[in-house]
Amino acid sequence: MGSKPSKSLPTYSRQPSSDDCSDGTEYSDDDTDKETMPNAQEKLTRSTSLTDILSRVDSDMQVLAKSEEFDEKGILTKIRSLKKIYFALKSSRRDDLKKVCELMTRRGVLDIFTRMWDNFHKDKEQFYSNVKSINFKTLKMMKAVLMNYSDKCPDLSYSIYHHHTSVIERIMTELTLPELGVESLKKSMQKRQMVQYDLAIIINALRHFHKIRELIRKDGGMDKIMNYSESSYLMIKVKVYIILAYCVDEQESDKISTSVGVVRFLVKILASSISSPNHTSKRYGFSVEETLMAINKLASSDKNKVNFVEADVITYFTLLLNGASTSEEERFQVVNCIWTLAFHPENRKKGVFNQDIVNHLKLMQKDSDDSGNRMMHQACSSALFVIGIEEHQGNEKAVGRHIMISYNWEVQPAMLKLKDYLLNIGCEVWIDVDKMQDSILESMARAVENSAIILIAMTESYKNSNPCRTEAEYAYKRVVPVLPLLMESDYVPDGWLGAMVGMKLYVDLSHPEYEKKFPEIERKVKTIISSVQESDGDGIRPGKIADPSINSTKTTHDAISIITTSLLCTEWSEAEVKKWFSALDFKREHKFPKFDGHSLEQLSKMLLRSPDSFYKTLECEFKFHIEETLIFTRAIELLILKTIK
Repeated sequence: MGSKPSKSLPTYSRQPSSDDCSDGTEYSDDDTDKETMPNAQEKLTRSTSLTDILSRVDSDMQVLAKSEEFDEKGILTKIRSLKKIYFALKSSRRDDLKKVCELMTRRGVLDIFTRMWDNFHKDKEQFYSNVKSINFKTLKMMKAVLMNYSDKCPDLSYSIYHHHTSVIERIMTELTLPELGVESLKKSMQKRQMVQYDLAIIINALRHFHKIRELIRKDGGMDKIMNYSESSYLMIKVKVYIILAYCVDEQESDKISTSVGVVRFLVKILASSISSPNHTSKRYGFSVEETLMAINKLASSDKNKVNFVEADVITYFTLLLNGASTSEEERFQVVNCIWTLAFHPENRKKGVFNQDIVNHLKLMQKDSDDSGNRMMHQACSSALFVIGIEEHQGNEKAVGRHIMISYNWEVQPAMLKLKDYLLNIGCEVWIDVDKMQDSILESMARAVENSAIILIAMTESYKNSNPCRTEAEYAYKRVVPVLPLLMESDYVPDGWLGAMVGMKLYVDLSHPEYEKKFPEIERKVKTIISSVQESDGDGIRPGKIADPSINSTKTTHDAISIITTSLLCTEWSEAEVKKWFSALDFKREHKFPKFDGHSLEQLSKMLLRSPDSFYKTLECEFKFHIEETLIFTRAIELLILKTIK
């Protein structure tokens, strides 16, 4: 398909440049994450059978499991042996590597780490005062083992979450110790490595199992991570922002709207990894695939979608798509990045997705269809769809024949039960598990166009899913009514999903007895469809008042005239507004702004003029939770209704 990417790349000096660290501090070889092992040591186990390797690992793990103080002779050698085995297997014997990791996990490698950590931290000052001690080297080597194995073995991340939450707790505790503070890292290569291993373990765990974010966010964890954004070492800063990209909510997105310097540095890491013969940067320790995944995560912030394009990341995407040495996994990650960046309208308007990229997407779309690679086909088709190259040619209006269920895979069991309930009461239901027959994109588009209403199963994963976003945004474009279903009790719709569903009244299915709510879904579906039919097919766009107790036809008819009409609250004094607000059923106290009746009137009319601005004000200025927003919005609607009547 073309020459190798490395032949076309801009040349980067092997010497560290001033942008590697914000204060001009230069990197040395000690800042590389993944240490390389001598060739002789790699060859020692490359030719060894899996049976012999597993026997050796089992023997080493037994010694480690029996150790009490971890400072006896030979412990460091046993841990280093596990690391050697990793480097011998990671490239060409990936399945064997996973079996080694499975054995290590069964033999308690995580318990060994936590016991070791506890023992060495009994006297923290002494431990960190001598970074050349055998204890310091042993813990650092143990972290290197966890870092490397968690990189290639997803099951280790699952184990960290399900059975060994204490691993993350200890790492997060360590990141608050003054002995490993930002300033101390400038003075000690060993401490710097210790922190980099901590951050790398977290990244690997998050990459393989997103629920790890719950452990990171506990007890002010985001602030603990954010403290290291002040580090002068840009590699540490990059890791911080990658972690934040996996962990922050949309309202915290300013934390991942990173400086252009960090974004450019990630692009530089991508260039370095592409240039390497094995597509892993020897200098920075990141592979092409890892770097692309990090770019895709950071690009979840709309600001970063533009920043990455301005940093010329598209050039490297093109090089990878043209490269003969690019793997199928790398191509898939490139397509996902393009798909994510294309959601920003500014990137589409600039035409940054050049013809070369478009041609590659079309070619891979066809090849993946022929080979049956469904995931690649979906990614290529959807990227082209979002870019706007292949607009689906469907009907101008939704036909409205069925109920469509839009969901992410993790809630599929609940959605299948909902499907069965709706079928039993005589509804026609579309859900992808049943009817995804031909082109994935074509099936989705036709499903949206033929929907009378779409039920959106809201979760954090749904919001972060490119396929779900493509589906939902096409529904919005087709003006199809939406009924949100809350699937996670602690999730507040944010970002593009929050803007799309607005403050629509959702049905809460986040509790164990969620099936008892199915009749409520039935009632709401009938009410919404009926209101659409009564308004001559005018779909209910997000933000429109859609409370079943409100006459939607009359509300729509009078909305414009209300904007120029005085509301009942117009002449209220500040005291009367305060009394009105105090009567609302809030569970916590709020200091309401010093509004008089005129100010409250304008706030009420904002709901009609600009719903997005109204809800943004409640969220950002008033600091309302979603329950409080619903209560306050209902109170505003009643003020409007009293004026109408």
